[in-house]
Amino acid sequence: MGEIRAFRREDGPEVASLYLKIMRGRGGASSPTLADYLGHIFLDNPWHQESAGPLIYIEDSKIVGFLGVMNRPMKFNGREVRASVVSQLFFDRTLHHGMGAFALLRKLFSGPQDLSFTDGAAEASALLWEAAGGDAARLYSFNWIRTLRPLRTIQEHSIGRRRSGLWKLINGAVAGVSGPLDTIAQSLLQGAFKPLTPYEIVPVDADTLLKTITEIGWREKLKPDYDPKSFQWLIQQAATAKYGQLRLRITRDSDGKSSGWFVYYLKPGGACYVLQIGSRRSDQYRTVLRALFADAAAGGGSCVKGQSQPKKLVDLTEEHCIFRHPNSSVLIHSKDSELRAAIHRGDAMLTRLDGESWLRFSAEEWV
Repeated sequence: MGEIRAFRREDGPEVASLYLKIMRGRGGASSPTLADYLGHIFLDNPWHQESAGPLIYIEDSKIVGFLGVMNRPMKFNGREVRASVVSQLFFDRTLHHGMGAFALLRKLFSGPQDLSFTDGAAEASALLWEAAGGDAARLYSFNWIRTLRPLRTIQEHSIGRRRSGLWKLINGAVAGVSGPLDTIAQSLLQGAFKPLTPYEIVPVDADTLLKTITEIGWREKLKPDYDPKSFQWLIQQAATAKYGQLRLRITRDSDGKSSGWFVYYLKPGGACYVLQIGSRRSDQYRTVLRALFADAAAGGGSCVKGQSQPKKLVDLTEEHCIFRHPNSSVLIHSKDSELRAAIHRGDAMLTRLDGESWLRFSAEEWV
């Protein structure tokens, strides 16, 4: 029978080695940079509380499992609630053959938080999560994609991933013509980015973005609860991830009034990942979407990808977004039946900025 206890800073090197072994197949490797990042993200974040923090599983005096947890404040029906965002659940199955991962989740679920969720769980994690008492938030588990450069998008998602033999030759041929053809295609698609109503795209810093979000607010019953200090920390950390250039933008209408905002990673020639998007009024959401697509296209992005927002599915469809269910899910656990019900009917603002998608784990080599 193993032991579960809170993750400590001195555990960083051993957990980093375990991560590289399990998640990257690099047995015996170590990374001081990753060890430092584990401590910084999970112990130095502005919301850390040991009562609902990261956990490790110890067996025979060795760390064989890890569960990353980061607390985030939210509001539900006007009252304060605490959410625990789960990231990085991994176990060494060569050293442990029991139910340690299940035990880690059960330990977390017994904590004082009002909600636990993760927005990037693979199928195996989803099955384990549900066995431990949680469930999947199906409405949030779909992703959408908006093509900006069709051939480059196809190349990136299919042919571009096959690196040998005939596929490599085909890939080279497509790469030779994708640039000019995509330029033509993009000129034809420009009409799709024309504003439904006039707008201006304004680059902003974290403080101005937070003021805009606070002023506009959210209509969902469950929503993030930001404060200036922690929001600044969040944006700074998100900007260090190697997914592209983090762009913070607000939109203004013809009267100069803020109509919405978007936060995303711009990657010239690649996929641009949206962390958050919002609008002042429901009828302005499509205009904000078009502003996002225009900004990404001007920056050279091949496509824009985002997480489903249940109340905006019609708007996303009208803006020619394609939906797919990837090999990951949004998973939740809560003892509060009203809170669970709100999420399952799509009345929650669970964005990638509030989950784990901005963390650096999958974006770096950790040498």
